[in-house]
Amino acid sequence: MRWTTAFDALGYEAASRIAAAQGTPFIVIDERSLWERWEDLSNALAGSRLFLPYKSCPLSALRAYFHRKGMGAEVASHVELQAALTQGVMGSNILLNQPLRDVEAFRLAMKVGAILVADGLEDVETILREASNIDQIRMLLRINPLGGQGAAWTRFGVSLDDEALEAILYRVRNEPKLEMIGVHCHLGTNLIDASLYTSAVSCLAERWAELEQRCGNTLRVMDLGGGFPTPSSCPTYHHRTQWRPLSPAEIMNSVRDILDRNQLSSRVETWFEPGRVLLEEAGVLVSRVLDVRNSPLGALVTCDSGTNHVPTAAHIRHPISHLINPSNYPGQDNECILYGALCMQSDVLSSSCIFPADIKPGDLIKMGAVGAYDIAFSFPFIQGRCPVLMQKMDGSVEMIRRREGVGDFAALEWGP
Repeated sequence: MRWTTAFDALGYEAASRIAAAQGTPFIVIDERSLWERWEDLSNALAGSRLFLPYKSCPLSALRAYFHRKGMGAEVASHVELQAALTQGVMGSNILLNQPLRDVEAFRLAMKVGAILVADGLEDVETILREASNIDQIRMLLRINPLGGQGAAWTRFGVSLDDEALEAILYRVRNEPKLEMIGVHCHLGTNLIDASLYTSAVSCLAERWAELEQRCGNTLRVMDLGGGFPTPSSCPTYHHRTQWRPLSPAEIMNSVRDILDRNQLSSRVETWFEPGRVLLEEAGVLVSRVLDVRNSPLGALVTCDSGTNHVPTAAHIRHPISHLINPSNYPGQDNECILYGALCMQSDVLSSSCIFPADIKPGDLIKMGAVGAYDIAFSFPFIQGRCPVLMQKMDGSVEMIRRREGVGDFAALEWGP
């Protein structure tokens, strides 16, 4: 399925109307893009349990949208756990996977019946130490099935051949209240190499019976995390013509084949934590041109946004286009460097983009694939975070995050 992207959906007239009402810069989330992604992903991963990673989706309105679709919450801190509970997510539908190892987060998660991810023996010991008043704990053990091979992440999880694994499984076998329901692995982010999924699943499937025997109970969950790439998320070290990521459906078909061959399909449930693939291409940023200068490197275009709003511009080739009334298009393009409005030479949104030869201050431009981590990573340097609006199916627009101002900064401070 070819998804509608917010970048393609937002035209000159709609962008101009929003800019006149809200000023620039701003981000638009396109509801049709969200819906198409959800339909495609939920069909591709049919039969799997899905959790929304809160770190990739910091806005309450978007979290609520996917919770209404039936997604659980994957949270990485005490703050995100509290946010999920505030959103009305049941504890049994929350997955706590926290690198912070915050004791308060473990306590609250156990109190509300959330599922815990343990990343090593220290986590298991902390969980048991804080569980004196808890009758039952459901836990996934984070495994690094590939042992750092290829491009897979290496800093998280226990290797299947690590001596520490036996110490963990010994604790599991001898603690009746601790139920290890399965394993968790996260291979990375924006993964174009689909073989990482198939290699990880093959490794886990081949040793599933051994793991069950060593931990003393039946394992029923294989959580493969997230990492699904999007067509617009081409890293700067790839040329766009070489960026051809497989779809979640293609990846899931390979996963199902491996589970079938190992006779696990009927008794092992797959879980996923898709964030980027649902949100990224549903967001588009609109900015206004402030300045155009000629240089030996080409035209230098400065806009009123910057890497404070699009931090991933340093490593993602975002689609960029001039928003122009088609009747005024001059028919000639130039290669340009696009700078943001921050007071740094490094504030580069694109080192090579194509704009009309007569681009001028006041013109609008758009930048796609900003619906996930750019919203999450954005920072208030110099101008504050920009507003985020939802473009509804019927074409109407509503604010889901207002523009950040001086009052927001002052509210966090004390003193004169």
